[in-house]
Amino acid sequence: MNDLAFERGVSHSTTAASVQVVDVAVVYYAGHGIEIDGINYLIPVDAVLDRDRDVYDEALSLERVLVAVEPAKKLRLVILDACRDNPFTRSMKRTLASRAVGRGLAKVEPTSPNTLIAFASKAGSTASDGDGKYSPFTRALVNHVAKPGLDVRKAFGYVRDDVLKSTGNKQEPYLYGSLGGDDLPLVPAKPAATGPQADPQTAVRRDYELALQIGTRDVWTAFLAQYPDGFYASLAKGQLARIAAEDARLAAAEKARLAEQEKARLAAEKTKQIEPQKAATAKQAELAAEKAGEEKGQQLAAVAPVDQLEKPPVDLPRALQAELRRVGCNPGAVDGNWGERSQRALNLFNTHSGLRLEAKAAAMSRRRANVPLRRRRCCRLRYREAREKPVLATRKAVLVCRLPVEFGRFSDTL
Repeated sequence: MNDLAFERGVSHSTTAASVQVVDVAVVYYAGHGIEIDGINYLIPVDAVLDRDRDVYDEALSLERVLVAVEPAKKLRLVILDACRDNPFTRSMKRTLASRAVGRGLAKVEPTSPNTLIAFASKAGSTASDGDGKYSPFTRALVNHVAKPGLDVRKAFGYVRDDVLKSTGNKQEPYLYGSLGGDDLPLVPAKPAATGPQADPQTAVRRDYELALQIGTRDVWTAFLAQYPDGFYASLAKGQLARIAAEDARLAAAEKARLAEQEKARLAAEKTKQIEPQKAATAKQAELAAEKAGEEKGQQLAAVAPVDQLEKPPVDLPRALQAELRRVGCNPGAVDGNWGERSQRALNLFNTHSGLRLEAKAAAMSRRRANVPLRRRRCCRLRYREAREKPVLATRKAVLVCRLPVEFGRFSDTL
């Protein structure tokens, strides 16, 4: 850039409306610079500088550049890769012997706030041009200053480290000025990649699943207090209805159980009340039966000696036939075969005695074997009973029918 273009560029920067509305203003200069009497000048490519005072006309002071970036609001940054050996110092004539021409650039203390001036090499020293297309300082700038979101002070710290390393600690970039505590990146950070939108139902679904695991009425009530509307609220209401139905079922079952228990208790009490009555009735019936049996036994005991009551015959038909023959009812042969003749003889005995003894052989019981036939005889009406003398062997009197009576004939007619 020649002198005229250089001047016009800086002048345009000071008057451009864009500078007055931006937050950050940056000026980068790569070329030769010179320090005369403590003032730094930037030299255009077409400058001649035959004499030291020509610098005022052909070069541009650093102060003029700082004025150009002053309207920026947050950061005013001037980067100077111009600390090389000045080729004009050997050919330039000095008009005043007292005028000092320095090696490199002079130290700068910016007076405006939020202003930084970066030198490729600190004041009073020169910077290396490097072996490639770009100087070590320029390469480091490219690697760090334009990183999105990286604070400018930290970026120049990385630049310093890279230049020191690449030059073997012979060149140390330097930063003049100060900034506040906020990060000031030259390139804004990229917006963070937003993940998929969170499902608004995730939280309510998680809480619903937790409530489902617990499953109590209190938990579902708390869930509905937190989420009164929506799909999961309807599900929670359904769970409460299910719990209410189950409680009602359990209450009904408990009520039925208590009713059955009460019914059983009343039945037990009634049984306790009835048992004595039943026992008394049974006792009365037993006593009545015993009394009737005793009366009947007394009634039957009259037809046989008492000692015969305790000697049941071994053969009931034979014994009954013998007894019927003894009392004159002629059952036929005493052979133990209870036939029709024996039955007629017993019926005849019933007629004269007033008893109701069953004549059929199938109806005879063991008790009848113990019933001796006494008092009544099978004598005809005009005859009477008579007692014969006892036989010595048995000491028992024999009752017979007096007057002419034929047992066999009489029985046969019956």
